Amino acid sequence: MEGMDPLRIGATIKIKRIQKRITQTNLAKKLEISQTHLSNAENGRVMLSLKILLKLRDIFECTVG
Repeated sequence: MEGMDPLRIGATIKIKRIQKRITQTNLAKKLEISQTHLSNAENGRVMLSLKILLKLRDIFECTVG
């Protein structure tokens, strides 16, 4: 996923998660990943797979513009 900024994506995930009042633990369960992996993604240390990003889009009810 060349050209994608993990820090920006992670920050956006964190903001959306907080706006929806979802804990990291609960979101990680919905995504079927560990809470540690989600934390690492939110802090830009790892990039989530496209499959997980698509799940996030559905959970956060985002549209592609």
